[in-house]
Amino acid sequence: MSYQKNKKLFPFFRQLAFPLRIFLLILVVSVFIVAALAQYLSASFEDYLASHVRDMAMNQAKIIASNDSIIAAVKNRDYKRLAIIANKLQRGTDFDYVVIGDRHSIRLYHPNPEKIGYPMQFTKPGALE
Repeated sequence: MSYQKNKKLFPFFRQLAFPLRIFLLILVVSVFIVAALAQYLSASFEDYLASHVRDMAMNQAKIIASNDSIIAAVKNRDYKRLAIIANKLQRGTDFDYVVIGDRHSIRLYHPNPEKIGYPMQFTKPGALE
């Protein structure tokens, strides 16, 4: 009974020559393998790129944080001076925005003044996009 069922399910496939059936089978398997490999490589490259961008952002943040004028402004809680420095940084670079905080992760400068004085969000989705 199951032989009759299989015969009805693939009538076109049964009419093809055996070498052509083998070729089509190999072709389908190859397409799946190439698709899986492409997906894997794409995901790997995306992870590498995100890691690289994260490392670059951290290095730039460390360089900026070592600036003497920023250190002095943070120690003195000079919000005006921090705003001037941050605006210069934004104009002179490709940063989307600059946030400056103290060692307790409290914002001392933020493009949105309402967020100054509140803790930074390090788990915010899309921060590196």
